[in-house]
Amino acid sequence: MCGRFALTATTKDIERLVPAIQIKTDVSPMRNISPTSFIAIITDEHGYCLDRAKWGLIPSWAKDISISNKLFNARSETIHEKPSFKKSFEKRRCLIPATEFFEWKKDGNSKQPYSISMKDDSIFCFGGIWDIWRKGDETIYSTTIITTLPNLLVADIHDRMPVIIRPDMYETWIGKDTDQEMTFKLMKPFDESFMKAVPVDDGYFKIPKMQSTKENNLFD
Repeated sequence: MCGRFALTATTKDIERLVPAIQIKTDVSPMRNISPTSFIAIITDEHGYCLDRAKWGLIPSWAKDISISNKLFNARSETIHEKPSFKKSFEKRRCLIPATEFFEWKKDGNSKQPYSISMKDDSIFCFGGIWDIWRKGDETIYSTTIITTLPNLLVADIHDRMPVIIRPDMYETWIGKDTDQEMTFKLMKPFDESFMKAVPVDDGYFKIPKMQSTKENNLFD
């Protein structure tokens, strides 16, 4: 599961991560990103493009957009079978930039939050899928984060972790011509030797008063 993450980076940082990317919207640093927020995604519709999408997939055929509340994660083991995810997985894969994600470890009757990130605090990208929902004049782009089994670092905290795509595999992941066998190979636990997990207090990931999780919270 991945239900909370952060992107404490700027548009310029993402441009350095993915050279020649087209910028459709700017991003602002945000520490507490939760489902239903509008988040940054990188697609390959006509070359790399930085855009925004609602976190919580709304399949194009959905009658009610509230379905997104339940579709903020997709399991890598079954994503190719589920009606809500199947077509997007085939043709609409994306990258979701992040700088850390949060999981809570059970400790008796309480839970200890952990910040999980790269050892060098660099930006990384979750593997995701996206879709477009239209009704009348309304159009909503939406996305979900794919999860997989945990690596050795995360396994001590939680039984799932988000799929993280290596930078040298970005083009392969979002390319429309990549075969499904290859995409499955990329949905593996990320190498824990590059990662760190740090216990934090509850205040660490709470939303600063100047910020909000309402629509457009990541965007200027």
